[in-house]
Amino acid sequence: MTNENIRFTDSTSLNQTILDLNDIKVQNYTENSISYHGILRKFASEKGLQIKIPKQKYTNIYWNKELVGKMSRLRPGTTHKDSNKICGDKWIAENYLKQFDIRTTNSKMFRETEKSQALEFVKNNNQNDLLIKPLTLNSGAGIEFNVNDNTFDNKWEKSIKAQKDHYDKDAKCLIQELNEGFDIRIAITEGVFSSATLRLPAHIVGDGSNTIDSIIETKNTLRKQNPYLKSKLIQKNEELLSSLEKYEYQLHSIPYSGEVIILQEISNLTSGGESIDISHIVSSDAVENCLNAVASIPGLSTAGVDIITPDFKNSPGVILEINTNANFNLNYFTYKGEGIHPLKQWIDLILVKHKLKTDRTINEYEFNQAVSMFKFNELKSSYFGSSISHSNDFL
Repeated sequence: MTNENIRFTDSTSLNQTILDLNDIKVQNYTENSISYHGILRKFASEKGLQIKIPKQKYTNIYWNKELVGKMSRLRPGTTHKDSNKICGDKWIAENYLKQFDIRTTNSKMFRETEKSQALEFVKNNNQNDLLIKPLTLNSGAGIEFNVNDNTFDNKWEKSIKAQKDHYDKDAKCLIQELNEGFDIRIAITEGVFSSATLRLPAHIVGDGSNTIDSIIETKNTLRKQNPYLKSKLIQKNEELLSSLEKYEYQLHSIPYSGEVIILQEISNLTSGGESIDISHIVSSDAVENCLNAVASIPGLSTAGVDIITPDFKNSPGVILEINTNANFNLNYFTYKGEGIHPLKQWIDLILVKHKLKTDRTINEYEFNQAVSMFKFNELKSSYFGSSISHSNDFL
C-alpha cells in the first residue's frame, strides 16, 4: 500500500521546497524491469547468495546451500501474519499505535449504514479541516477533502461509490482530521532505518521560455526512462486544466522563470507526482517515530512507513500507515536523488542474522549491523516486556 493522498495547503513552504530541490539531477537507470525476483537475485548475487523460486510467489534465499531468508511476493519471511491483521486495517492500526502514545492520525470510523451518525460527527467537528478516507482502498482512491456539513452528502457518496467500484461490499469510511505537510515514505528493514523518500505533488517550474505543455512533455520523457515511473505520467486532462485555471494559465502559456505551478493537490506518484530521496536530510525524530511504530507491532521488523510532516528536516511527523507488504522499488527508483533500495540492506541483514545464529564470524560492518538490530529488539521488548511475541522472527 502507498498512502499518496496528502494535500499540502501551505503553498509558500511547498513552493520553496520544490525550488530548493529543483536542481537535483534526475536519475538515470540501467534496469528495465522492476521485478522483485530479478532485483532480489541481483542483490543476493552481489553478496554471494543464491535465489530459488519454488513457487511463483515465493522466493528462497540461500548461502552455501543454507536457507537464510524467504520472501513471499512483497512480504519478507520475518513478517508475521498478525502484523498484517493490524496494519492492514487503518482503523485498527491507528488505535493500536495510540495505546503506546505514538504520533498518528485522529479518525472516527463509520459503516455505510451509519451515514447519519457520520454527518453528526462532521457537524460537531466543523471547526477542524476534515477528510473522508475509505478504510481499505489505496493510492488515494476514494479520498475526499474539504468535508463539512454542506459538502458531506456528495463527498460521502463519492467515497462509498469508489469502494463499491473496487468490489468492496462492506464499505467503511474514516472521517479524519486533515494533516497537512510533506508526504514521506520511510523504509525500515529488520529494525534498521534504510531510506526516506519524499513524494511531491505533480508540478512544473517555469523557465521563462518554454510553454507548460512543453515542460510537461519533457518531464514525461524523463519519467518514461524510470522503470517505476514510466507508466505514471503527468496526464493532460480536465483536472490539470482546472489546476492551470487557478493560475490563469493554459497549456500554451509560458510561466516566468522560477514560477512553481502545482498541477495536482495530492502527492500521488501514479498521477505524475515526484519522488526524491531525502535519506541524508530527513529528521532523526521522524526516523525514531517510525522505528517506534514498527517496534510496537507484534511480529514486524520490516515495513514501509508513511508519515506526514510540516518540516521533514526537523519534525517527527505523524504516522499515516504502516505497510507490511511495501513495494520498496518506490524508495529505489526515485525521480531525483540516488535512491537506496531497502531490499539490498535486507539481504545484508538476514545474512548477518544467519551468521549469528550459526556461530559464524562476522566483520566490523556486519557487527555494526547486528548492534542496530539488537537495539531494535530491545526497543521491541520495551513494548512487550520480557516475552516477545513470535520471538523466532528476531535475533
